[in-house]
Amino acid sequence: MQPIINRQYQAIGHQPRIDTLVIHYTVADERRSLALLTGEHVSSHYLIARLPKPNAAQPEIYQLVPESQAAWHAGVSAWRGTNNLNKTSIGIELVNKGFTPGSQQAEGY
Repeated sequence: MQPIINRQYQAIGHQPRIDTLVIHYTVADERRSLALLTGEHVSSHYLIARLPKPNAAQPEIYQLVPESQAAWHAGVSAWRGTNNLNKTSIGIELVNKGFTPGSQQAEGY
């Protein structure tokens, strides 16, 4: 089930802010990821849950910070001549343990 985004109305007064997507994995379960990303020190625009909720066809996507605001997901950062990626990027976190010792690959969806 895909969310519906209505783009019928467009504002005239704006300028580009976003030029990068930064995708991380959380190294935590969904509950812990939500606790970390809604606290005082770290945030992201989106958190994508690992598993669908019961009776849901797709994983849940949490929007934690409006895209019009800077989230604190990139820390002290630089990429291709841009410093402080928090100001010019959208942060997306995936609930995923990542690589674990003894496994041949990262935990997938």
